[in-house]
Amino acid sequence: MANNILNISLFTLFCLTFSSPAFAETSMYPAYFFFGSGILLVLALAIYVVKQSILSVKNHCDKKPAK
Repeated sequence: MANNILNISLFTLFCLTFSSPAFAETSMYPAYFFFGSGILLVLALAIYVVKQSILSVKNHCDKKPAK
């Protein structure tokens, strides 16, 4: 499940990264497309980092203490 979410997220980031220049060439305001896609990229990476941090803390808390 987590692998599928990661693959879908990476594919979406890839599509957003490479499709924004195509839309920017036909727009009156190309800077908005680049800025918007950059914000989406940073937001997606921040969500990924937070999820991985939560998962890491959960795994650490689930370990049995050494005797």
